[in-house]
Amino acid sequence: MTFVWNGSVPYFRGAVWNGYVSSNAGLQAVSPLMYLTIYMGTDGETYSTFGLSDGSSRIFYKVDYSGKTTLWRWNTSLTDWAPVAPLWPAYRCNLYGYCGAYGYCDNTEEIPTCKCLDGFDPSNKTEWVSGNFSHGCLRKEELQCGGEDNFLTLPAMKAPDKFVRLWNKSYDDCKVECSKNCSCVAYAYTNLSTSYIDGDATRCLMWTGELIDVEKGRTIGYENLYLRLAALSRKGRKNIVIEVIPAISASVLLILLLACLVWFCKFKGKHDKKGRPKRLIMGDLRISDGLGKETHELPFISFKEIVTATNNFSVSNLLGQGGFGKVYKGLLHGNKEVAVKRLGRGSGQGAIEFRNEVVVIAKLQHKNLVRLVCYCVQGDEKLLIYEYLPNRSLDTFLFSMF
Repeated sequence: MTFVWNGSVPYFRGAVWNGYVSSNAGLQAVSPLMYLTIYMGTDGETYSTFGLSDGSSRIFYKVDYSGKTTLWRWNTSLTDWAPVAPLWPAYRCNLYGYCGAYGYCDNTEEIPTCKCLDGFDPSNKTEWVSGNFSHGCLRKEELQCGGEDNFLTLPAMKAPDKFVRLWNKSYDDCKVECSKNCSCVAYAYTNLSTSYIDGDATRCLMWTGELIDVEKGRTIGYENLYLRLAALSRKGRKNIVIEVIPAISASVLLILLLACLVWFCKFKGKHDKKGRPKRLIMGDLRISDGLGKETHELPFISFKEIVTATNNFSVSNLLGQGGFGKVYKGLLHGNKEVAVKRLGRGSGQGAIEFRNEVVVIAKLQHKNLVRLVCYCVQGDEKLLIYEYLPNRSLDTFLFSMF
């Protein structure tokens, strides 16, 4: 690991070495730099020696007063040193322990920020929201140990600080060692056999305390971190999915039912308007017989039926006309002769007056008077349908010349 210290306090820590440096990672700009030998000592230290091939650029690292480290290279055309790129820390959350215990800096975001590891929540949500992450995160469910816990794989993570290294362990051995140790909260494993090293090529890391200075990113040198979680936490995540899916399905079904209901009501409304136009204007015309014993509903007829009955108000069916409008002879339902009074649009009669006329005429029941059969309202059309008198009306007999 690479450390930058501010006095006795760690300021920045690089990723734990996992073999990537042997392939010149992070130093592509100063090719052809070549690392020759890396030796893993039994004391836990990693030693490396390297040399530069002929024609390689001269380089050096510079740590300024703020603690930022930059790689510099000799520019032969300018005959001067030039910075290649700032290396670390690139963002505030890259500073050592900036996100607190069990928090990590997510470098995959456009603006890197602190987050809690899976299975953890901010220990102080108010401070966390305000941008103070030093309090870190707390575990949602306590570990059970005794084989009840599970390990969650977190890819592309910078291994936390303060680890313990176990020698000569395979991946399975590493997992078993952490599983049987109730104090172990995470482990990481890397096989360094391809890193041209001398000595033990395995690297099993274990953490028995708080996970501090963790990052997530895409750069070489990051690795899988296996985080220990209570079995309940893993089951809880599955249960949430199991509970959420039915809830979403029920919501979608409810929305579909409401949509169908709205469509049905709208369709039915249009159908009613076509089948019974303007009936609401007239209201339910119920005509009393005057004795208070019985009520009869005056039938309503559609405009379409009247058009059919009068042969589309044919001139040959015209019986007469006046200031009120025109009267046509019609054949209702194919066999019943009727007289259709079609009020003129210029008659000045509104819906209320028309309704009153219908009510009054309907109440007049006399053997010498024609009876009102039904009525119709369609837009501006107002029509009254009477019984048809084949021998002309009563006034003809009363006032005609003999």
